[in-house]
Amino acid sequence: MQSLGLHKLAQVSSVTVTNKQPKQRRPAAKPKDAAPQRSYSLRNRGKPAAGAPHQAEPSQEPDPTVQPPAAARHFDDSSVISYMCQQVPEPSRQASAADHKTTTGFSEMAGWLTDSKLARAYSMDASDMLLAAGGKNGHASVFGIQQALAGEEGGTGPLLSAKLHKSWIADVQLLPADGLSLHAAALPTLLTASNDGSVRLWDLSKGCEGMPLELAQTDDLHTGGIWSMQCRAGKIATASKDCSLVVSGLCPEGTIVALSVHPQQHAGAVKCTRWSSDHVLATCGNDMCIKVMDTRNSNGSQQTIEAAHDGCVNCVRWHPSSEHLLVSSGTDPCLHLWDLRHSQQPLFTFQGHTPMSRCAQMYQAEFVPHGSAVACSGPKSMQLSLYCTSSGRSDSSSSTLYCSQLRLLLLASTCLWCSETGLMC
Repeated sequence: MQSLGLHKLAQVSSVTVTNKQPKQRRPAAKPKDAAPQRSYSLRNRGKPAAGAPHQAEPSQEPDPTVQPPAAARHFDDSSVISYMCQQVPEPSRQASAADHKTTTGFSEMAGWLTDSKLARAYSMDASDMLLAAGGKNGHASVFGIQQALAGEEGGTGPLLSAKLHKSWIADVQLLPADGLSLHAAALPTLLTASNDGSVRLWDLSKGCEGMPLELAQTDDLHTGGIWSMQCRAGKIATASKDCSLVVSGLCPEGTIVALSVHPQQHAGAVKCTRWSSDHVLATCGNDMCIKVMDTRNSNGSQQTIEAAHDGCVNCVRWHPSSEHLLVSSGTDPCLHLWDLRHSQQPLFTFQGHTPMSRCAQMYQAEFVPHGSAVACSGPKSMQLSLYCTSSGRSDSSSSTLYCSQLRLLLLASTCLWCSETGLMC
């Protein structure tokens, strides 16, 4: 699993990319007279004033496996719900022709999100006001992003920072209030999946000693660690090291149960799974294959793309508006755009991520809103590449890319997230 550093914000702009190295914005040590980092936590209430005797912090993070039962603990309103009650999200609107403009590069924004406890992040997801990230040592963080979207300077600390799993977190997903039936509040719930083989659902509106309230959990879907997870229409797809794909559902009593099990989905670890619709999903794995299946088919038939890459296929993403197009990346320095109606060879192969001499592979790719371009990053590179999906142009330093509503980027190393309000990596 590649590592991911959460460190800077950038905004897509209509300026030309140059070869200048980005300036180092953050000092190595915080000056003594610097303003305190922003924090939105109800836990700050009642802390001693400056100069009062210091009380030692706990040496270890709370471990969900040794917590007493939820019924035996008192959960208060969390700092996440406090933050959301103070914010007014920007109203969403439909894209118009005026939104489409030529994009030729990125400009750095003034703010960033930071959590010293999140050493590496392997997955991110965002809503209108929140961004969740999970990764190394089972740690997850939830940030408020309204200040960053508004262009405010400085680092923004997490609203929630906790160890939610025994091992590294493979995927996080913020679910809307109606995403799963157990939670009726207006606050999104957080769904997490981990290399420890478990899937957990968390209530972000309630907290106890830094831990969110656990609504549901299961650790018996797979016999190996989970590499990938995504929920759609109340169905959770998980891909595992044990070569299997499992589609699960959430029962009203708070249990996650398997609806269908595909024990040999790939001849090797299944690295990624993503839904295209409520019934169609794609998987990829170490056998260099991409498979597309309709969960309504009882005979288990699937469309398979053999030898999709010259190595393991680590990532698949669906085009946001075309059910026939998906992009894949793996352990070779290429992205492939596939048209499933003619899958004998890729529609386009995107290359050219710089510096190419050091780029052995491409990390997770994401379509920008409306699918006009694909963004990705690569190892040993501080740069992002954009590839035009209509022309196949892949020279990120000079291509003219037609993107719409592409507003915000969170620069990191391995993963990208995209929504109507922006693209985050």
